[in-house]
Order: sequence, then C-alpha cells, then structure tokens
Amino acid sequence: MEQGITLPPKDKLWKPLSKDEVKQTVNASLKVLDEVGIHVDNEIILKSADDNGCTVDYHKKLVHFPDSVVNDFINKVPNDFLFAGRTEEFDVAYHGIPDHAYGVFGNCLPQVCFWDDRTSEYAYRDAIEADLLKSTRLYDALENVHLVIPPTLDMEAAKNGLAQHVHELNATLSETRKHINLSNAAPRTLDEWDYYARLASEVVGGDEELRKRPIISGKSLFSPTLRLSKPACHNLLGPAKHGLPVILGGCNMPLTIPNACNMVLQYSSILANVTLAQMLSPDIHFNIDVWGNSLHLTHVTMNIAAPENEIVNAALVQMVRDHLRLPVWHSPYQSAKITDIQCAYEATLALYTQWVTGVTVWTNYPGNDFGYNPEMLIFHEELAEYFDHMGKRFKDTLPTEENIAFKAIKDIGPLNDFFTHEVTLRNMDLQYTPKLADYRTFTKWNSDKKSMLDRIRERIKELEVYMPPRLPKDVTERMKKIVKEADRKLAR
Repeated sequence: MEQGITLPPKDKLWKPLSKDEVKQTVNASLKVLDEVGIHVDNEIILKSADDNGCTVDYHKKLVHFPDSVVNDFINKVPNDFLFAGRTEEFDVAYHGIPDHAYGVFGNCLPQVCFWDDRTSEYAYRDAIEADLLKSTRLYDALENVHLVIPPTLDMEAAKNGLAQHVHELNATLSETRKHINLSNAAPRTLDEWDYYARLASEVVGGDEELRKRPIISGKSLFSPTLRLSKPACHNLLGPAKHGLPVILGGCNMPLTIPNACNMVLQYSSILANVTLAQMLSPDIHFNIDVWGNSLHLTHVTMNIAAPENEIVNAALVQMVRDHLRLPVWHSPYQSAKITDIQCAYEATLALYTQWVTGVTVWTNYPGNDFGYNPEMLIFHEELAEYFDHMGKRFKDTLPTEENIAFKAIKDIGPLNDFFTHEVTLRNMDLQYTPKLADYRTFTKWNSDKKSMLDRIRERIKELEVYMPPRLPKDVTERMKKIVKEADRKLAR
C-alpha cells in the first residue's frame, strides 16, 4: 500500500477561516441551492432529486435543494476509501481524512511541450497515442506519483472521430500499475462508461473484482457554475452504475472576482454534487476536488496559482475538511509556457499551499494549461520529496525533552561545536538529501556547471528505458476488441 507524502499534523494546518466564517459560508451556500438552484441536464438525475425531496422544474431542468435534504445526505457519506492499483502495493486506501497526501501531478492535456536537443528550443505539437504511452510509463516509474490521470489526450483518435477516451484508458491501463482517474473523460453518452468498466474488468478479472478493487475512478465537475452538463452527469451516473469511486468537484469555469462570492458558488456546487451522488448510490465513495478561480479580465486566463485563487482554494480546502469531513483534492496549474523561473515559482507556491492546508491528493498540472511537459513532472516529484521531508521533520521539531537535548547543549557549552557529538551523529539520517537540487560547494559545482534543468533532462532520459510489467497477451487482445467495438458504436 502506498504511504504517501507526509502532511503537517492536523493541529498545525493553515485554516484561513474562523469557525463562524465556515458556518456563514455553509449557510450562504445552502441558500443558493434552495433559492437559486442548479441546472441538471439529465432526466435520471432530475427524477432522483425529485424522489428525494427536492423541488424540480423538469422544463427548465432546475433543481432546488431544501437545507434538510442536503444536510441529511451529506451526513450519510461513507468514510472508507480505496483507489486500487493493479496490485495491492499500489493501493491508496484510507479511512476518514488521511495524514498523508498522494501525488498525481497531472491532468489530461491536448498538446505536448518538449525540449528539442537539435534546435535547443521548446516545441509544441498535438498529442498522439505514442505520447500517452510514453508519458504514462514515466508516471508509473516515479515514487511520488501514487495515482495517474491520463497525462495527454489522444488527439489522433479525436480527429478521426473514434472513441477517444476509450482509447486513452486502454493505453493508460497498459502502461501503469497505479490507480487511474478519468479526469479526461467527457462521455457523450452514458454507454461510454460501460466500455471504461469493461476494459478495467479485463485487467482485474471480472466485474465483481472491479467492484472489490476499483482500479479506475471518475470525476464530475460543474461547468459552468451551478450547471451540471451532460458529460458531467454521465460521469456521475457511470461510476454509480459500476460501483466505482468518483471525484466530485465544484466548477471549472471562471467565477466572479470577490473571493467570498467565488467560494460560496464553488461550495454550493460541491454540496449539490455530494447530495446527488448520495441519492443515486448511497454506497458510492468519493473525494472532493476544489477548483476556485476567477477570470483575469485583462488577459482572459484562469491561473489557479494566482494569489487570489490560492487563498480561496485554501479556504475551500478547510471547508471540505471541517464541514464535510472528507478527503480533498486540489488542481492548480502553472501559466508559464515553458520550464522557467515562473513555472518553478508557481508550482512551488501551489504545492506549498496544498501541503500546509492538508490537501489529500495533489494534482498540479505538469506545465501550463495546454501542453504536457515531462520536465515539470520531474520537478513536481522533487518538490513532493521536499515537502514529505518537511512533514517528517515536524516530529523532531516539537520541544520535547529528547529533542531539546539539553544535556548535549551543556556538554558542548559555548566553546565547542556539535559537529561530532553523539546526538548529531545519531540523527544524521534526518537531514534532507535532494536528488535534483545542488547542495555542493561552488568549487565542486564549477567542475560541470550543471543546472537543475540539466539534471531534470538527464533524469528524463534515464527513465525513458523504464517499462512496467506487461499485461497478459490474452487480456490485451480482449481489450483491443473492446476498443474496436467502442469505435464502431460510439464513433462520431
């Protein structure tokens, strides 16, 4: 089972809101659901809401949620959670809110951004299946990547009108032993989820095994605010139908500038998603993804690593942890276009916010919001090591008698040093040793003058030879047939 990245102790987490402010935000969110309502583009979900005490306008597809209905259903949420890997050593499992975080460090992107040694420049192009296979192997090889979202889209399949997301899942299942979250999926019909489940069932040995060990999960977001689109509805119904976990989020579209308004709209969407999921399947297991951001009116962009968005997401993380008492995801990304200082500072600030607020799953994009960049994936891996070490050092930072080591202080006194003292030597392993950051002296560095980016590129080349264990040939043959059938029945 995966151990994850060490977080600060729960009583040391950053909480931007007071208890009264959390309550005010909850009350405002419930008022939005009751008086404004949400738009749901699916008859099955509308009927479920109607049957469970909501007021439904079928003509306008609007659902209004009484406070009592929302509170009743969010109190029934299961606490156990399993993101199963192909084998148990890659399972991510927890009861309640875990003390560790788990790395994803990616989301599906339509292009790849890569360094071209021949031209000494970055290049962009549309992603194809070969990119997905290669990038997924890289994710599988990294120690601090515990879950995998297909890193790129298969734009070749999309352009040919094929069952794009079925192709993407098939490719990803072949190249990783870790759990796969289908954040990439925007299914046009609910039937598409049957093909996702069939592919995963082939890997684990049948439908019942998939329910016991769910190696895939879904993700449903509002898009835009207070509107559950057809694909989002399918991503809610599909996991419920097949007994799979799902990530439930707020909205992935720009909201208003004032953070309190932004936060209330986000949290209203989250509460609606949780309530609807429980109505559809009382046993469904889920985490919450917070995605609070506002549109930059000058550049028309949604940089989630911007300071106003970092603070609203920190507050939303607290809301989910303290009010819903559920594990929480967060998905920031960098607005830089290449691996440069801007990209590094945005990624570092985003990961620090995730660490200090106690985010359970870290899903930072590797690069900007358009192109997958393997260099930033390696950089995120290094950052995860750094924050894991910082979390572990909380233990010996606490002023206990052993940690203060007053006897050692008295033995050494003002005139000697601690360098060779027994307390120092006994605890040498506590110190952080980076893989990519250079802690050498200037004289030693001057012998090769390699930058951190040089070492990242070397690391990528080292990992290009990595190959995860192959699925049995008969399994892959059956999976190919499933993909071909999906192409025939789902192709545009």
